[in-house]
Amino acid sequence: MGPRSKNPRYLTLRRVAVAVLIALLAVMPVQAAGADGDIEALLNSGLAHRDKGNFAAAEADFRAVIDAEPEHHDARLLLALVIGYQERFDEALAILGPALEAEPGRSDLLLARARLNAWAGRPAAARADLDKALAGDPDDAAALELSAWLDRVGEEAAPSYVLSLTGSRSDFDRRSVDRWYETRMGLGYQVPGHWSVDGVLQRSRRYGSFDHLLELGGSMRAGEGGALSLRAETSPGADFLPRWGVSGGIELDAWDGMPALGLGPGIATLGARHREYADVGVDNLDPGWIQYLGDGSAWITARRIHAWSDDGGGTMTGWSLRGDLSFDPVAPVNVYALRAKSPETDLGVTVDTRTWAAGMVVGVSEKVDVRLDFTRDDRSGSYLRDEWSLGTAVRF
Repeated sequence: MGPRSKNPRYLTLRRVAVAVLIALLAVMPVQAAGADGDIEALLNSGLAHRDKGNFAAAEADFRAVIDAEPEHHDARLLLALVIGYQERFDEALAILGPALEAEPGRSDLLLARARLNAWAGRPAAARADLDKALAGDPDDAAALELSAWLDRVGEEAAPSYVLSLTGSRSDFDRRSVDRWYETRMGLGYQVPGHWSVDGVLQRSRRYGSFDHLLELGGSMRAGEGGALSLRAETSPGADFLPRWGVSGGIELDAWDGMPALGLGPGIATLGARHREYADVGVDNLDPGWIQYLGDGSAWITARRIHAWSDDGGGTMTGWSLRGDLSFDPVAPVNVYALRAKSPETDLGVTVDTRTWAAGMVVGVSEKVDVRLDFTRDDRSGSYLRDEWSLGTAVRF
């Protein structure tokens, strides 16, 4: 042994170095185990938040996992789907991309990308990934379920014509007012979820005379977050109906809701209308809100109504509140009830009117609906009117 090895100072330094090395070797597995434990905790936390519908918190947890381990493909899959639930589809696909580049044949990653494309309205891209996933496992229950869903959506999104016919009769509490009769026939062309156009011909009998009204209109989705609609009507030489009018509306997806409290998405609406009667023009501007409840089978529509005429009568205000419920006991059924206190115009005169209404639409077959409606109008100082209407719609 050389002289240096006998140096007490050297021996002390060597013992310290060995001790430090042993300590580092002992600590490293503990630190790794701690990191693994943190990632597992974040994943569990993210899953718990996701299951409760708290997608923002779940997103934060899954992002923390990816920040720590960018190649954690399970976390990328979970994060992509959570972002997809919030309808940020392109961002979700970008998050999923690196995982699919690394494992292009992994079926759950292919299925996740198929879901995102299906939700984004890209059925061809979704079907391509779905076919790859089923080629690897033809009995994959999740893939088969998504395939069936795509088939149904494809059928529902197929363009269709809609022929509608409605007839109504109104009775009054005053014998001096004769019954009103009205018939409406409409024809529309629809691409569900995208756009529609329609025309309506109406024949009305009131006050011992007839008026005929023609309406043309259409609506379309404006990207992923809203919809637009526009209508025009004309009744040349009308006695009691508006001689012409235009209206439009906009809907904006304004709120994702709070699933934990049973609140679904909220939609802000704004409607505007101008009608020109024989002696006066009447304008409306009506903001509103549609709030979905639970799984979306029930919703409430509230509107604030503002009306004013060009005869100097000033602005009149009102409101309406409507609740809808859709269910399927034996056949698809939608029922509604409405309560309103709003300005209504008849013969060019706008008067505060209290309205109660209820109705239902029943799908008697895949292509035929039947509807029944009842409305009671209490027109202040003029009359009490009860209207019954019956209609049908046929898709072909």
